[in-house]
Amino acid sequence: ELDKRVNKVKIDRKIKILLKETRGNQTGFREALIFYRKKNKLTQEVLAKGICSVSYYSKIESGQVTPSTEIINLLADRLGAPTSELLLDKDSL
Repeated sequence: ELDKRVNKVKIDRKIKILLKETRGNQTGFREALIFYRKKNKLTQEVLAKGICSVSYYSKIESGQVTPSTEIINLLADRLGAPTSELLLDKDSL
């Protein structure tokens, strides 16, 4: 139980660092969200259900808001995508 909490804290810290690094350029993050959502044939409504409002999710995709690490993790889980895959700048790979 303690190990799980420690690992979660470490993962959350890494996500926060990635978020901070990508905050200036969220294009890759938004594109990854849209790519995985469409790959999974999900509407914004279905993807957002139980995670956030549809209007908030729409703002995430359009770059108007930056979601919390918790929301990013939940979206990544629902999309079946690693969180790091959503946050990495594809042009820097």
